[in-house]
Amino acid sequence: MGFDKLLKLGMKKIDNFFKNLHMTKCGIDSNLYYQHYEGKIMIVMLYVDDLVITGNSEKKITWLKGELGGEFKMINLGQLGRYLGIIFICTRERFLYLKNHMLKTCFKC
Repeated sequence: MGFDKLLKLGMKKIDNFFKNLHMTKCGIDSNLYYQHYEGKIMIVMLYVDDLVITGNSEKKITWLKGELGGEFKMINLGQLGRYLGIIFICTRERFLYLKNHMLKTCFKC
């Protein structure tokens, strides 16, 4: 099987996984998924074999990590500081603020 077919199969599995968790794929960036639920938001960004998970509910994030760990081989690399040249700052409230205008527009999905 060629690399392109493997990649498509992998993305289909990820799409189905997040769809089953009632997460929405962003219309601007197909590597970004989000979920609004009772005033809480959870955002997942994919890049090759990395995931960045953020949101305003530690409970929901912990739940998502458990779901991901049950389906995929996962390693938690800890709190995000810099990713793809973008600086992230985490406040006490667990919100992540991006210092890059390009990504700020993605959250208007």
